[in-house]
Parts: sequence; structure tokens; C-alpha cells
Amino acid sequence: MTSLFVLIFLLASGGAQDAPSPPEAQPAPVHGLWATSEEGGRVRIGPCGDAPEELCGELVDAAALRADPDLADANNPDPEQRSRPLRGVLVIDGFERSEDGDWEPGVLYDPEEGRRITNGHVRLAGPDRLEVRGCVAFICRTQVWTRIEDEI
Repeated sequence: MTSLFVLIFLLASGGAQDAPSPPEAQPAPVHGLWATSEEGGRVRIGPCGDAPEELCGELVDAAALRADPDLADANNPDPEQRSRPLRGVLVIDGFERSEDGDWEPGVLYDPEEGRRITNGHVRLAGPDRLEVRGCVAFICRTQVWTRIEDEI
């Protein structure tokens, strides 16, 4: 009974304080340089230019670019885009963070096939593993990319 009175006294006097809430877990950042699983690609992922809350990724290197640094986006379905340099092309564009911490839906662009996939999904599968998934109709494909460096 005495402990009940002590508890009431502490609560009334402000002597008892709520335990501090644990800090909310922040999702691990995906910003940085990533190695794609095909063609020796390197993609720099970070905020989109005019929309910093969105996620974008630009192609910075690939086996084909090492062979020909002036390679153009020749397979683009838009004839006006076929002469643009392949280096710097957005291969991840406009993704927004979902409630579960993943990034979706956004546009994935495959310059090798000139295909844009509008319902892409990006998920951090570990501190240095990124799952990039795109579906066309009922056919889905996932690549696992590996972190090369964090964005500083």
C-alpha cells in the first residue's frame, strides 16, 4: 500500500518522468554509388534535382562506356533522345519512400533495351545490397546491386 502512495505522490509532484521514447529507427540511406548486377554498370543514387524527397539514379559507368566513352542512348524509343550521351542518363527516376521504407513507384530505364518500366520498386535488402525490381505485365525481374560507396 505504501508503494501505491509513493507512486501517486511522484506522479502528482512531477517527480516521476516517462521514460524517454527510443529514437525512431531511420531507414538506412540508399544514396551513394552502386554496382549493377549486369554489364559492369555503376549508378549514383541520390535525391532528384527539383524534388529532393524523390530518389533518382544516374548511370555513371558501364562496360560499354569504358569501351566507348561517347556512347549515346541509341536504343531509346524516342528518336530525339537517341543522340544524348548515355553517361548521366537517369535509370532510376521519381521514386518516393513508402511507409515500409522501400521506394516506389518510379520509372526504371534499361538503356540496353531502351525500355522504360513505370512501376519500379527499390528496396534496401541490407546495408550494401539494393534490390531493384521492375515488372512488365506479369513478368517481373529483380536485380541485386552492391554498394560501392556511401554518399558523403
